[in-house]
Amino acid sequence: RGIMLLLCGSGGLKKWLKNYIRSANLEKYVKVIGKVDPVKFYDIYQKTDVVVVPSLWLEPFGRVVIEALCAGRPVVVNPIGGLREQIIDGFNGFYVNCYDIYELAKGILNISKMPKQELLQMGLKAREDVLKRFRPEDRVHKLLKIYNSVI
Repeated sequence: RGIMLLLCGSGGLKKWLKNYIRSANLEKYVKVIGKVDPVKFYDIYQKTDVVVVPSLWLEPFGRVVIEALCAGRPVVVNPIGGLREQIIDGFNGFYVNCYDIYELAKGILNISKMPKQELLQMGLKAREDVLKRFRPEDRVHKLLKIYNSVI
């Protein structure tokens, strides 16, 4: 099965990236979507088998990761910061060393060889797990407990 990379978001490298994709003749494999209207996030997740969040900084809590898990998609992350807490390697996603572009590419290629049904099952487990582990009621109770211990 072929790989199609959907790049979402915007930034200073967007023009350079589009030029690179064109010059490397990758238009068939890479689509730059740009900034996504929050109302359309779910539609984009439904077009994917896996979501890749290759953050290089210590994100305290990756919102895109939680959204993808809620949409039933396994997520590839660099196992740093809060991303390491959100993803359980091999259960609801995958750890890949994103500091090394070749490791990231190798990880994505290996995942692309997995049977689609296996990725779908992983996504269903991911959704079920995230809804249990990050229930808003539990989060509020933990936060209130912290506030009460400070007061």
